[in-house]
Amino acid sequence: MTHSKTTVAALVVFFILCLSYLAHAEMQQQDYNYGESWWTTYFNDPKDANLSFAIENHSKEKAFHWELSSDKALISQGDATIGLGEKKLISVQSAQDMIDKKMTIKISTSKGFKEIYKKL
Repeated sequence: MTHSKTTVAALVVFFILCLSYLAHAEMQQQDYNYGESWWTTYFNDPKDANLSFAIENHSKEKAFHWELSSDKALISQGDATIGLGEKKLISVQSAQDMIDKKMTIKISTSKGFKEIYKKL
């Protein structure tokens, strides 16, 4: 009888330890800055004719360079410094001569680049 009580108690302790570990792992995964290895970019309003976009940084990178182009012709460019866990909205003015053209925004860091596209 004592052997079965010891086994049940050991299983209960093991079960509690497993649940504690899984809860801790889940909390780490919900933290966007955990791992510090990703960043993203997106248009502020994808359906509007406005070209303003956001860069959301969850990486160790801080220096971002962006270029707005149409048909491989550079229209404007700029630099942004964005810290870990920060989001920055970058306003870009669209002009009448951009209508019906595919606009490309290329955002680059020292480790790579991402592009977003919009047809006005």
